[in-house]
Amino acid sequence: MSDIPSASHRKATQLLLGLAVLLALYRIVLLTQSHVGLYYDEIYYFHWSLRPDFGYYSKPPMIAWIISLSSSIAGASVFGIKWLPGLCWLGSALFTALVARDLWGDRAGTIALLIFYTTPLTSFYTLFATTDAALLLFWSCSVWCFTRAQSAHSSGTNTMGWWLVAGIATGCALLSKYTAFILPFSYLVFLVLKPERRLQFATAGPWLAGVIALAIFSPNVIWNSQHEFVAIQHTSDIAKLDGPLVNPVALLEFVGEQWMLFGPIAGVAFVLNARDISRRLTSNGRYQAAVLGGLLLFLVIGTQALLSRAFANWAAPLMLALTLLLTPVLLARTRWLVAVLTMNLLLAVSFYHWPTLLSLTDATVTKKNNPWIRAEDWYHPAIESLEEDGVDTTLPIISDYRAILGPAHFAVSKTSFPQAFWQPNDAVVTDYYDQMINIASLGDTSGPYLFLTESAPTDLSQLGFEVVELRATVEHYHRWRPTKNLYAYRVSNFQGYPAAQPTGIEP
Repeated sequence: MSDIPSASHRKATQLLLGLAVLLALYRIVLLTQSHVGLYYDEIYYFHWSLRPDFGYYSKPPMIAWIISLSSSIAGASVFGIKWLPGLCWLGSALFTALVARDLWGDRAGTIALLIFYTTPLTSFYTLFATTDAALLLFWSCSVWCFTRAQSAHSSGTNTMGWWLVAGIATGCALLSKYTAFILPFSYLVFLVLKPERRLQFATAGPWLAGVIALAIFSPNVIWNSQHEFVAIQHTSDIAKLDGPLVNPVALLEFVGEQWMLFGPIAGVAFVLNARDISRRLTSNGRYQAAVLGGLLLFLVIGTQALLSRAFANWAAPLMLALTLLLTPVLLARTRWLVAVLTMNLLLAVSFYHWPTLLSLTDATVTKKNNPWIRAEDWYHPAIESLEEDGVDTTLPIISDYRAILGPAHFAVSKTSFPQAFWQPNDAVVTDYYDQMINIASLGDTSGPYLFLTESAPTDLSQLGFEVVELRATVEHYHRWRPTKNLYAYRVSNFQGYPAAQPTGIEP
C-alpha cells in the first residue's frame, strides 16, 4: 500500500474530489429545502442512536452509529440526521472511481464517479438516512482493497496492507446490513475458481482479512444471541416466504426497478453493449473481482423476488457493479456518456425540486403526484393542533404504530427515547419499540399517557387502561394517509392487555 502516485494520478484525484465535492455540496444544500422532512424510518433510526448498542431489532448498528455522530455534530434536526449518511454516498462514489481508475486509467475513474453519483438510486438516497448509505460505503471500500490485493499479488508485491483494510471494510459492511455476507462469499468464489488464485490461501492475507471481518461483526452476533435472534425473525417476516413459490411478475418488476435505479438510458446502453461488456469481463480477473459481489447479490435477491418478494433497494450494491461494467464502454462512446449523465441529472433535479415545479401548475397536490408528501413533517403541526385543543402534550406519548410514536415523540423531545409502545400480540415482535418498551413489559405503568392512534376502538376497554378519555381528533393528519384521522386519548393505570385484542395497525 506504499505505492507513490504519479503526477497524473494526483491531478486526476484532485479532479475527482472537485467534482464530487460540488455534487455533494449541492445535495447538502438540498437538505435545507422546506419540503425535505424526516421519513418515519429515519426517526426510528435516530431513536436507535439514542441507545448505543451492537444491534437493533431488524438491522446491525452502523446506521445508528452514523446518525449518532451526525446529529451530535449538527443537532437532532432534519439536516443533522441526514447530512452524514448522505456523504457516505460520496465515499462510495470515490471508492468506485478508484477501482475504475486502477483498471482503465484516470478518465475512467472520472466517468465511474459521474455515473454512480448521478444514478437515480444515489440521487434519491443521498437525501435520506438509510442503511444502504453505510453498506455501499464499506462495500465499495472493501472491493477497492480486494482488487488492489489481487493486483499486488500478480505483481509480486506485498499484499498484507490491502487485505488488512479489506477485512476492516468488510466487517463494517456486515455491521451495516446483513446482505453484506454476499461480499466475502464472492471473494471466496473468485479465489477458488482458478489454481493461480488459490495460491493466495497459502499466504496470511486472506485469513487475516477473514478473522478481522468476523471479529468486527462478532458483537452483533452476540447481541442477536442475547435477543433470540430477532433479526432472523424479522428477515423471514418481510421475505414473505410462505406465499406462492413462483412469482415471475415480481421478478420482472424487480429487474425493471434495477434498470430504473441505474438510469433509463444507462440501462439501454448496458443492454446494447452486453456482448462487449461480457468480452471485457471474461478477459480481466481484477474486473471480475470488482463486480462479482454485486452480480451475486442480484442473483440472490432476484431469486427471492421470484420465490416471494424483494424490495428494489435490497440489491443496491448492484449499482456499484453496473457502474464498473458500463464505464469502459462509455470511455469510447462520448455521446452515450453525455446522454446517460444528462438523463440521470435531469431526473435528479426534477425529483429534488418537484414540489416547486408542481406549484407552477394548477394540479392539486396529492400523494400520487408528489412523492415528497410521504416524508413531510406532519408531526409538528399535529402536536400544535392538539395543544390548541387543550391536550397536554408533555405527557409521555404511547402509540400502537411506530410511524406515529416515533415522529410524535420527536416533535416534543429531540433528546429522549419514547417511553412506551402498545402492541398486544406477544407471539411476534413487530419492531424495536415493541422489543424494548412494550408497555406490558414495563414496571410502573400508572401513567398518565397520551395515547395516539389511527384506530378509534368501539370498546375503550380494549386498550387495557383503567382510565381512557378521548381528548381530541386531528382529521386527515397526514396527506400520505388522507383517509386517516389521529385520535388522542389520555390514558392511565394500564391493567394489561385483555384476552381478545386487535393486533394494532400496520403501515
